[in-house]
Amino acid sequence: MLFPHVNRAKSNSLTMSRDLPASHYKENKKNVDSLRKKAAQGNADAQYNLGDMYFHGEGVPADKAKAAQWFRKAATQGHVEAQYYLGIAYDSGRGVPEDKAKAAQWFRKSAEQGMRRLNTILVSCIATAMASSRTGRNP
Repeated sequence: MLFPHVNRAKSNSLTMSRDLPASHYKENKKNVDSLRKKAAQGNADAQYNLGDMYFHGEGVPADKAKAAQWFRKAATQGHVEAQYYLGIAYDSGRGVPEDKAKAAQWFRKSAEQGMRRLNTILVSCIATAMASSRTGRNP
């Protein structure tokens, strides 16, 4: 897996801690309805924020599939963080079927827009995707 800091649990949920204060979660819950309205109107920032909330279970029950749906909507509009998280989803199989080639595509789009921390990851991801396309297997 390209992200060793993110561990897979048997429940297929993230096991990393965000250590945020309780007030943060209360505020997020208040924003859910407003975010949903903006996201439904096509606001990429709202779509990304909803995806992030579902991905981490903040203000809403954790749901990786819903997170990936919202990330995809924002990512297709060019939202760089949504592209990055959609890449993570495809890389790890959280909310979408694991697909290293799609992960590489989204990481590449994010990197092209300036997400510099992805350069090393992107090279590894592309190499993995190319190897899997030669063998006909998804690693």
